Order: sequence, then structure tokens, then C-alpha cells
Amino acid sequence: MKENFMKKIFILITISFLSLTGMASAQWFGEVRGIFPFDSDGDNTTPGYTSGSVETAEEDHYGLGLGYRFPSNLSVSLNYEVNDTTMFQNNTIYDDGILYDYVKNDLEIETYMMELGYNHTLNDNFTLIGLLGFGRSEHEIKDEFLKAKINGQNEVTSGRSRFGNDTEISTRIGLGGEYKTNEQISVVGMFTRTDYGTAQSYRTIGGGTSVGQTIEEDQFILGLRYNF
Repeated sequence: MKENFMKKIFILITISFLSLTGMASAQWFGEVRGIFPFDSDGDNTTPGYTSGSVETAEEDHYGLGLGYRFPSNLSVSLNYEVNDTTMFQNNTIYDDGILYDYVKNDLEIETYMMELGYNHTLNDNFTLIGLLGFGRSEHEIKDEFLKAKINGQNEVTSGRSRFGNDTEISTRIGLGGEYKTNEQISVVGMFTRTDYGTAQSYRTIGGGTSVGQTIEEDQFILGLRYNF
């Protein structure tokens, strides 16, 4: 039900977005971007489990986007990105009462993000950009079993299998700039804070929540734009 609602919202936004493309003096642009996380944190949302810190592996990923810049200072774009990462809970006490150095699980995040930009032109080449994004992230647990490590011991694999596949609301806020090399090509650099929502995994036996944690990353986004 939640996923169908989110799809309807995105269809509505996209139709509204496309209906505005007849405005004069506006411009389409396509963007290929590299996304480079440099810090991550979040919250452990699993009842009864405690954790000193929650984070992801901060792996680089990529995105593709199609946008439209209006005659005013505003622009809007629809972006798609894939993030293959690992979610960690460090210094974790689980329901067996043992203190683990970490517990981890492979995670794939597939995100569709609508971004609204405010563009302040400094000169013919430089533009400052403020960014707000809202979207949906599909979380998929790639490993059937959690991995864990106790201090001084080798990494072990949990005997209880997991699964996880759900859709969460995601948000982004950012600040950066655009350098226009010519009429068609420009380079965009942005510092962003992205919240991908809560990644959940569930026990295959009984279906109870196994791990739940919010996924938040500080990122540098480097994009190459082609202006049509």
C-alpha cells in the first residue's frame, strides 16, 4: 500500500513537471553524476538492541538525471541513483547479551529523487546552487545472513537467516555551484546531506524485525551536465 502511494505521488509530480516544459527561455539538461560519501551516521531503530554507532560503508556510487531550468532562478530534475553499500552497527549488544565489535549486512539502495534547485548567477560562467530533494528509496538486503565480530575473534556468520526489501521516503539538502565550460557543457559540484530512510531486515522464521537503522550520508556530488 505504501509503495503504491509513493508511485502515485511520483507520477503526479512527473506529469506536473512535464506540463511546464512549454515555457519560453527555459532549458533542458541531462546529468551524469558521481556520488562520493565522506561520512555517514544514523539511528538504531530495532527495539531492545543497543548500538554505539550506526553507519554505512561510504561506498562511491553514481546517478543519472534529467532536469529543466526555468526562466526564473529555479530548476527541477528527476534523478536515479544506485548505492551498493554495507550497513554497520558498531559496539552492539544483541539479544544474546554479547557485545559485538560490529554487526553488518550488505545493502542495495535504489533511489528516485526529485530535486528542486535555486540558482544564483554570479557571472557568465559561475552559478551558486541551493538544493532540496524528495524521493523514494528501495532498500534490499543482499546477504541472507548477518556477519558479526566479537573482540579478538574471527568474523562469524549468523545462523538465523534474514530478508529485507522495502521502500522508504528519502530527502536531500545541498549547497554547491555550477561552472559552465561552454553553451552545452557544465560541471556541477555539490555538498549534500542525504537521508535514505530506514533499512529493515527481518528473520525468515517468525518474521520479526532483525535490524532496523536509518541511513544518512554526507556526500560530495560531482556532475557533468549537457544543456540541450
